[in-house]
Amino acid sequence: MKRCWIHIGMHKTGSTTIQRRLGEIERADGWNYITLEENRRHLNAAMFAMFASRPRRYHEFRSSGATAEDIARKGRVLRGRLERAVRESTEENLILSAESLDQMDSEGVGRLADFLRPHVDDIRVIGYVRPPGGLMSSRFQEKVKHGKRRFDLSSCTADYRFRFAKYDEVFGRSQVKLVKYDPKSFTNQCVLSDFTERVGISLPGSPPARRLNRRLSRQACGILYAYNKFGEGFGGGRHALPENRLLVRSLSAMEGEKFRLAPELVAAVNETTSDDIRWMENRLGTTLDETMPSGGGIACEEDLLRIETAELQEFARNFEEVVEAAAPPLPESDSLIVPPEQVAACVQSCGELAAESLREVEAVPEVRSQGLLHSLVRRLRQMCGRSRS
Repeated sequence: MKRCWIHIGMHKTGSTTIQRRLGEIERADGWNYITLEENRRHLNAAMFAMFASRPRRYHEFRSSGATAEDIARKGRVLRGRLERAVRESTEENLILSAESLDQMDSEGVGRLADFLRPHVDDIRVIGYVRPPGGLMSSRFQEKVKHGKRRFDLSSCTADYRFRFAKYDEVFGRSQVKLVKYDPKSFTNQCVLSDFTERVGISLPGSPPARRLNRRLSRQACGILYAYNKFGEGFGGGRHALPENRLLVRSLSAMEGEKFRLAPELVAAVNETTSDDIRWMENRLGTTLDETMPSGGGIACEEDLLRIETAELQEFARNFEEVVEAAAPPLPESDSLIVPPEQVAACVQSCGELAAESLREVEAVPEVRSQGLLHSLVRRLRQMCGRSRS
């Protein structure tokens, strides 16, 4: 029997850890982890290119400026690769992983099912469900990484029914395993261990999993939010992804407080989506209650934009280490707090430096192998996981 497991996330439930480890191994006794693009151990963009009704809505395609024709061509190529991989695999368990799949439209999910059914005997779906409070803080951070510039949490709610009901409808509820994301209850308190147990596979010589996809601290998130709101923010086009991710990498290296929204703010938003939360609890057969620290947290936009001089200096130092070049001069101020407009100007200057360096390398082939610029391009391409289409 050939069984296909579709791992659908959700976001911020250890998906990167699962993908990184299974992608390193690729194949072992009884299972095969399928990837389609070089240097990518997930199928996020690939799934949208292959099956989504409106693939250009996927954030990566929006940022890169890809045309509908570009995406359609990519989808055709990737569908061919996926069909060959599934058809030629001799292992009992095939694993496809894309946490973006919980955002796929129901018609796209149907196309995925129709594509797989002629090639496998059984299709199972597995997803981890994060409680709404922690998810809201994580989604806000992710949206800031992608350019969010308004302190509005209405777009950061869980939308559980939208994410998961379509899988019950397309594959049948008995084929869809949804698990509350609660690492303390997992074997070794590790989502990778839990995943392999539920799928029924073993990992040869598996080392203890470590957290990947590091979160932004409160201070780092505030700096990036100021850039989005008062600067040009993340752009689009050919160089946008390397430049954007370079900035995020510099911010991710910052120390500081854990980013979290104030409990009273989370509770107020959850009250507006109580029906959706109850639907998810009924589907799981367990509560989504979570223990949240009392007091503190970000309660308003002013809290988020409170950036101290020392924090901006730390960002500049991190940027210099990542790029291996001097950061632009920081604004001069005797005040403990840096105005958000000045924070934005500083980050924008760093982004322009990164983008200009990349343009110079690609415009002048002779310097591709020389020093800083070569190192910068190599780092940028590694971070972006650029693939061959």
